[in-house]
Amino acid sequence: MGLNHDFWLIEKNDFEFKDYREYLQTKPQVQIHDDLMMYMNDTLLWIPCIHISGRKKKHTKGLALYGISLISEEGAGTFAGVMDSWADLFSKAPEKFNLTGVITFKSGDDYNYRSFEVDRDILVPKLRILAEHTQKFTNQDFLILHGGI
Repeated sequence: MGLNHDFWLIEKNDFEFKDYREYLQTKPQVQIHDDLMMYMNDTLLWIPCIHISGRKKKHTKGLALYGISLISEEGAGTFAGVMDSWADLFSKAPEKFNLTGVITFKSGDDYNYRSFEVDRDILVPKLRILAEHTQKFTNQDFLILHGGI
């Protein structure tokens, strides 16, 4: 495990909200590190989602970075567009590149931005898979389950 966000494509007919934890025990189709999710978070806030915890459901926008989210037909187009756009942008990057991450404080007012290295050839296919999953929403009844860190 690690600081990864996990994504599963699941058939809506097979999904029971009360049983979502069962999916969390299976291998996800895609994993994306938290540093990158935080980097992309402003655009992830555009995506209509359902946040679930226990038996509660809350319709909102943005993935639950520290919880569980469902992306249904309502958010599929936005999700696909956001993932495709990031994939297009990152496909133009060098094979290995650095992104500026979150602020880290040393002491008092002294701070740094933590950067992290990204491998283009690993990241871009993951983003494309997520975008392609939402295309299945138009043909069949699917959901994307997101497990935050």
